[in-house]
Amino acid sequence: MASALAAVWAEERSEGLARLDGSRVRAQLPVREPLMAWLLASAPLPSAVRSVGVRPLAGSRVLVEADVQVFGFRKRLETILRVDEPMSAGPPRTIRLAFEGRSLLSSAASLAGSVFGGFGSGVAVRDGVVTIDVDRLAWQAGVADLARHLRRLRMTTAEDALWIDVDAEVEAGPASRMERRDSTSAEPTPRRDIAPPQDLTALLAGLHIEATARLAESLANAAIEAIASDWRATDRAPAAITSNPATDWVEILRRAPAPRVRFEPGVMVVEADVRL
Repeated sequence: MASALAAVWAEERSEGLARLDGSRVRAQLPVREPLMAWLLASAPLPSAVRSVGVRPLAGSRVLVEADVQVFGFRKRLETILRVDEPMSAGPPRTIRLAFEGRSLLSSAASLAGSVFGGFGSGVAVRDGVVTIDVDRLAWQAGVADLARHLRRLRMTTAEDALWIDVDAEVEAGPASRMERRDSTSAEPTPRRDIAPPQDLTALLAGLHIEATARLAESLANAAIEAIASDWRATDRAPAAITSNPATDWVEILRRAPAPRVRFEPGVMVVEADVRL
């Protein structure tokens, strides 16, 4: 059953989030091994790659392991990548990861060519450095219109998780050529249908999101009407709309304190602070 609220969101994206101008999000997101495994397992991989594993290590490093098919033989390759610096201001906006240990470069080059090749032109490997083009990857995933509001992205690691710090602020304005192409013709990268890990609340322990949403009056009214419509649809067909805490954040939202709401001329401001 289509969600009326999702339709409102899709329409707002098509208009460049103009009625959310000035909204801000700051988040610290932990990505632990089971969540990494699910993201990698459900993502498309080059035909030569049977599987990929990523394990966070202390010191802003990650261990990358891959089972690849090379000239008819299966090989298991591994290397350690170090997060070299936060996202650059660009353009293009990039993140750099360096191979650790010059002696591993020959194996790492084979690993990089097989594994990272699946991400197309969004990832380049040269002189022992993996450069991730954030904007191009966002375009390939069909979210370039959202990614343009990203102001800061930094990755660090501990032995239990990869931590991603994100700052974003909506600034309404004309879309770039790539964003216009994204909104009209780009299709999201197809993903394999693999069940997500259970108990997201445990995997996301330490998550912290501070958000201030500034909704223009017309958007606030449209959202309220859509929520009421979805609620009525749930009453009419409860089996069609179900809640699964493992996949839809319901349990996380239940634990969050109620958001604060205030009003400014023509704008509803919603402030939320979510911690796990």
